[in-house]
Amino acid sequence: MKITKCLLFTLITLISTYTFADKLIIDDFIWTDDAKLDLFLQQRITPTDPPSEPVRAVAEFEPASAVIIRYPLGIPASFVALLSQEIEVICIVRNNNTQSQAQSTFNSAGVNSDNLSFIIASTDSFWTRDYTSWFIINADQEMSVLDFEYNRDRPLDNAFPQTFTQEYDYPYYAMNLLQTGGNFMTDGYGKAVSSHIAYSENGNNPNYVNNTMQDYMGIDDYMVIEDPNGTYIDHVDCWGKFLDVDKVLIRQVPAYDSQYEQVEAVADYFASTNCAWGYPYEVIRIYTPDDQPYTNSLILNDRVFVPLTNSSWDDDAIETYENAMPGYRIYGVYNNTYYFWRSTDALHCRTHEIPDRDMLSIQHYPHYGSIDEEYISIEANITALSGQEIYSDSTIVYYKDADATNWQYTTLEYQGEDTWTTEIGPFAANQVIQYYLHSADESGRSEDYPFIGSADPFEFVYTGENDEMLPPEIEFTPVTSIQSNQLPLELTSTVTDPNNDLVNVSLWYDVNGVERYRIFDYVSEDFYSIEWDIDFEENGYNNIIYRIEAIDSEGLQTVTPTYPLNIVVSNDDNEASPAFGFKNVYPNPFKDSLSISFKSNANKQSIRIYNLKGQLVKEIKSSSKANKTANVNWNGQDARGDNVSSGVYYMVLESEDKRDIRKVLYLK
Repeated sequence: MKITKCLLFTLITLISTYTFADKLIIDDFIWTDDAKLDLFLQQRITPTDPPSEPVRAVAEFEPASAVIIRYPLGIPASFVALLSQEIEVICIVRNNNTQSQAQSTFNSAGVNSDNLSFIIASTDSFWTRDYTSWFIINADQEMSVLDFEYNRDRPLDNAFPQTFTQEYDYPYYAMNLLQTGGNFMTDGYGKAVSSHIAYSENGNNPNYVNNTMQDYMGIDDYMVIEDPNGTYIDHVDCWGKFLDVDKVLIRQVPAYDSQYEQVEAVADYFASTNCAWGYPYEVIRIYTPDDQPYTNSLILNDRVFVPLTNSSWDDDAIETYENAMPGYRIYGVYNNTYYFWRSTDALHCRTHEIPDRDMLSIQHYPHYGSIDEEYISIEANITALSGQEIYSDSTIVYYKDADATNWQYTTLEYQGEDTWTTEIGPFAANQVIQYYLHSADESGRSEDYPFIGSADPFEFVYTGENDEMLPPEIEFTPVTSIQSNQLPLELTSTVTDPNNDLVNVSLWYDVNGVERYRIFDYVSEDFYSIEWDIDFEENGYNNIIYRIEAIDSEGLQTVTPTYPLNIVVSNDDNEASPAFGFKNVYPNPFKDSLSISFKSNANKQSIRIYNLKGQLVKEIKSSSKANKTANVNWNGQDARGDNVSSGVYYMVLESEDKRDIRKVLYLK
């Protein structure tokens, strides 16, 4: 038994990244390998069922009520005092004796005791960012803890989210993924970013990881990027940070830096990728010539705390944040303690914001760019997680000309199901309009949206030119990862041309430095389709990117962002018939009836059909012996027997541990 344990412990140690800093900060415990392994095995999390849909991951820049740290500290006590001025500080301590030591330290530093509380729990380290879980809002509008298997050999840290959940009585969910908090950022709208270890530490199985993140967190666009820094840590917060839904901060290094090309490639990726609001990210660069940890900052409501290193570039870093986040208060934080800021470990790593569990949540897809409508519809989803009533006369949209001083306003009307709407206008031609939303509820919460309100409002231009020639519009859901046995890749797109003189829709792609293009096939109405048989290197590295272009007879052209495509070589490439999954879906596109054949590992199966909004349209049930081919048909009708609209639908076949998805196009 001892030999088996030692071998397993060796394996765990090999897959963990263990640094000098790790060894310094362990809680004075002295463990033998066997004892530590026993504790590790005892503290593994038990996955739960995913929350009911819809579920939403909470962004760092949303309203927060607390910040969690750990004593002994990895941050200056003076920084704790600064935090405690306006927000509750929750400090993890090992026992009553450690709490007394912490209290004495905090008293000496001037920490506001009214905003200080303790939670007793044994932990391995002060990297609360990495192990204190993520937060989601479940279908019952409850702030909930989302746990994961911590990707370090620190069993006490791994167990902490369950202690926190019990202490503060949160709904608790746990997913079977190896993750770490410093390698995750989300925008609160279903997009998230991690470095490549999100895949490589989970068996290099992008489909499983993506599906799990979607099921447990509502992440439907998981952007997993090769880490540009080339260091051991592979954490997003060492090179980038979401400052808002449409703003991302990316580090910048000198041209002579060995990682220059990799860092620039990441910046280019975001600059050519649409944010959740439908337009490319605003990419803000912050200069880090000596690997300064400026991206490793913490956003707490309207305050931003930036780690400084006594570098000549510190002032420029503060100015970068001030310009990127107008209206926020920017604080530079030095750390002259033994555990100074490092390029791979700084302020963000050693703190973790706790979202306001009773927040007044406002979500809105803003108008942007040029608009030729005289009256603009404003729609927002406003939810009081406190359960208190929202004041109807407080739910307002403020708007003005960008050059004006005073704001006009109009109230939004409640439409049911947390939806509020109104109209603003009319406007003068070529007028730049700014606007933001406001609401309040009976819990005493009062929020603006964007969070900072009038200091950084939404903005669009009213052109007043209804007859202007407009370029084609492309609606396309990109594919960024595919199994090699799913080739050729079928791409479908909806392309509309306001001028009704579309010439063609083309696919431009680059495979390992060789660029080519092909023309999409016209299917019906505004639908276009193409089968892309990709010539890639099965046993080597592949760099594949692609985009879609549409051009009309006036020469007006629309080009999508450039998307990366990862091909995962499957061991099942040579199998004529899969053990699980769809075998044949024909015809596609279809009008009258779709023939579907598939295999499942269960005696009773069902295929769920979803529209592009993620709404369940119909469930088709079938009974056949496990691992035998089943055949069903879909006639394009929903569960009520009504014909669905023309468009793209997703068919999902699931078992306990497998999932297969097919995209089909229905044409009336």
